Amino acid sequence: MKSKGKSSLIMREYLADLQDEQRWDESFNRTQSALVAAAQRAKQERAAGKATAMNYEPVT
Repeated sequence: MKSKGKSSLIMREYLADLQDEQRWDESFNRTQSALVAAAQRAKQERAAGKATAMNYEPVT
């Protein structure tokens, strides 16, 4: 059987994880329209030939 202190620690960690998830959800909800707008702009630039392929080679 788990001790009361260990159970309390587990519960605090669980609640901290839930709060962290809630902060992420709120952050994504606040920025979703800006992300959609940026994606639409990128799609338009690509269609207009203004976009270039990304270079994935590391810079040394």
